[in-house]
Amino acid sequence: MSAAVLRPFREGGERRRWSRPLLLLVIFLYAALTGAAVAILPPQLQVMLGIPLVIAVGFILWLLPDIDRMPVALLTTLFVSYLAANAMWPAYIAMALPGLPWISPPRLIVAALLLLGLSTFATSPTMRAEIASIFGAMRWVNWAFWIFWTTSVVSIGLSGAVVFSINKWINNQIYWTMLFAFAGWVALRPGAIERAARVLVWSAILVSLDAIYEYRIQELPWVGHIPSFLTIEASYMSKIFGSQARAGTDIFRVRGTFSVSLQLAEYLSLVLPFLLHQLVAARGGWRRVLLVAGFLAISIAAFLTNARSGVIGFFMSLFLYGAFAIFRYWRRERHSLLGVSALALMPAAGAAFVAISLFSGKLHNAMYGGGMQADSSLARVQQWAMGRPKYLSHPFGHGAGRGGDVLGYFSPGGDGTIDAYYLSLLLEYGFIGFAAWIAIFSIQAVYGLRAFIDAEDADELYAGPVAVALLNCLVIKSVLSSEINMPMAFAMLGFLAAIVVRQTARRRAKAPAAAATPMPGRFAAAY
Repeated sequence: MSAAVLRPFREGGERRRWSRPLLLLVIFLYAALTGAAVAILPPQLQVMLGIPLVIAVGFILWLLPDIDRMPVALLTTLFVSYLAANAMWPAYIAMALPGLPWISPPRLIVAALLLLGLSTFATSPTMRAEIASIFGAMRWVNWAFWIFWTTSVVSIGLSGAVVFSINKWINNQIYWTMLFAFAGWVALRPGAIERAARVLVWSAILVSLDAIYEYRIQELPWVGHIPSFLTIEASYMSKIFGSQARAGTDIFRVRGTFSVSLQLAEYLSLVLPFLLHQLVAARGGWRRVLLVAGFLAISIAAFLTNARSGVIGFFMSLFLYGAFAIFRYWRRERHSLLGVSALALMPAAGAAFVAISLFSGKLHNAMYGGGMQADSSLARVQQWAMGRPKYLSHPFGHGAGRGGDVLGYFSPGGDGTIDAYYLSLLLEYGFIGFAAWIAIFSIQAVYGLRAFIDAEDADELYAGPVAVALLNCLVIKSVLSSEINMPMAFAMLGFLAAIVVRQTARRRAKAPAAAATPMPGRFAAAY
């Protein structure tokens, strides 16, 4: 009888004795095939080798038990560190090892954030519930987001370079979707948005000071001082370090820690609303003096980029943030004569500025373009003309990351380029993807203004600057196709979603039926 009881254990042991050598054989064969593929396949196709590993890691994460431990402080530190490193470390200064992507501090931080965040997500039902609330916070933005996500997946099957589009799609899920989710999750904690906003502002001030010094010496400060193990291809570096003056001019254009001056102008336009908000809300003379100095540094750096997007972003930040603040004051102080008067003057002030910008020569050229910008304006017209038959013939897109190749436009220097992100969206994701992306960054302003009006603490007040920054992004993308600042834009979108979740939790807590519909996770305890 004892033998019969022990027989399954003996059989199990026999199976394990056979399974271990078999597992080792499978691992050995996989390693051998991977090594051979790395030696034979071009770098663009080597991403396919990681698919089995990704599936295995996903299966392991799924099997992990729920322990519900969340390293909030560490994840917050990693996220905030990425915001600083992404702005202050030039993306083109990295270790380029054979067969591996570029290795740089921002990418290492993102890798740590990804690994720790996914493992926590897999083992914490609280985190899963809170992230689900982030995605569902803004109903119409949420619909637009998932429509855009679906069209990006569908476009992969339509791509003429499927592996390249898959690689681009994966990068977007890390730097867009993941950062949106983690930014929102971090921002659920009181004080987190304020901390992240301060890092954004002071990083932008340091980058602006560096750009001003760059203009003074007429070259990037680190030229000739980059260690050899961090140097990328000489041809690529020469394009970055070379002159970016407009055709027919010798005006030096600063680029700071970015590859192109237009990218720096967009970055400063995204951060400027946060600085304006901190300047208005500052308490203490020294802090306000420092913020004024920072505002001047950012304004000068934006001007030195010699980019229309920088000037447009500067004035949009001033007027939109002012309009949001006036509207909030009027809604909360209905009986104040000051609020009514300021609200009534807003349309007149806007019309007066438009008139001045149209008839003032310098301001007109700075915002809408003049002789110096004629070539770039003509290039955009030509690109739209070239792209029209190509996105009409493929209404569902040509695949992620394929916009430039499909367009086939080359600059006078022989480089393939595409200037308008709207055109990139049409070529890559088609009409539905284009409309969904526009909806994400336009509808958010409605949620942002509403959350800004209802704000009751310092974190929630950042709904206004976030909405203004993302409206700046929406406008600037009409003339800039680069995605270098898109991770920061999606992180800001996560901030706004977290603010909406917090305000929804507060309203439900005050309602009689609040107990029947509690907010998920530990976050509900704060209310």
